[in-house]
Amino acid sequence: MLVISVQGGSARRFAVISLVLAALGTVTLAVGVRASGWEVLAAVGVLLLLAAPVVGMVALVLAVVGRLHGGTVGLAALAVLAPVIALAWLLFPAFRSAQSVARQRLCMQHLKTLSMARMLYMEDWDERYPPARSWSDCLRPYMRSMEEYRCPAAPRQKSGYAFNLALDCVWSEQAAYPDKTVVFYDATGGWNLSGGKELIARRHHDGANFAFGDGHVQYIYRTNVLRWKAR
Repeated sequence: MLVISVQGGSARRFAVISLVLAALGTVTLAVGVRASGWEVLAAVGVLLLLAAPVVGMVALVLAVVGRLHGGTVGLAALAVLAPVIALAWLLFPAFRSAQSVARQRLCMQHLKTLSMARMLYMEDWDERYPPARSWSDCLRPYMRSMEEYRCPAAPRQKSGYAFNLALDCVWSEQAAYPDKTVVFYDATGGWNLSGGKELIARRHHDGANFAFGDGHVQYIYRTNVLRWKAR
């Protein structure tokens, strides 16, 4: 009975320590993530949250070995689960944000590929932009896969991009300021979609990706400053 009593007291102490570590870890990680320049505090929070379930597991083992029941086992189990749940809750937004950034960057790569295909097409067609009504079809021989027509943030669309209607069959020398003129951009529509700013789909952090006449690709939030006219 004395052994069981000692184990019960130890289990409760370890469980309480684990819960305290979880609480401290949650607070320090939350503050460290949200405050600029507090990366060390965030790291300490992660370490505390990682240590908490280990201590909680010790409490749970002591409770099981000591054949304890009721509140002690429940407290030990909570000590194991609480820090894991807290860590997942705190890190989930960061994971979602990382996914969003990855999709945006892959989208920019797809637009870069479209730009390269467009340039190859223009080399074969006397430096003339493709026709707006069939630009997707015209660039298909120069594309590696259909997947590159899709924006990762809109995977169900056959094509997630539109072509600037103002560049319909325009000669390259007639297109003024190619470094400022939009060619392809994030849009909601379909295959061979063309138009202007009314088609912009703000999929990436309330902004969109754009490919320009000189081939460069850029993420832009303030889309009202873009140039659409060819001349």
